[in-house]
Amino acid sequence: MSAADLLARLNIQCRDIVTFYENNRVQPNSLAMLNKLIDTKNFIDFLDLVESYSRSMPFIDHDEFTNSLAKAWTLYSDR
Repeated sequence: MSAADLLARLNIQCRDIVTFYENNRVQPNSLAMLNKLIDTKNFIDFLDLVESYSRSMPFIDHDEFTNSLAKAWTLYSDR
């Protein structure tokens, strides 16, 4: 898989995580920060931030979140 393909897949996976957070009623200012990190291709900070957000959100489906986060980290490490 080319670097461009991996970057595109990582971008999509990160957007899916933002959508997951939107569906779980995360504050709009937090979502804006996450989107900004994706837009600037600052994926390492994005992944660290979503991981830290999840620690204070007991109401989310942590299995679904963990699977999405693992996919994103894998794509990030493969690029």
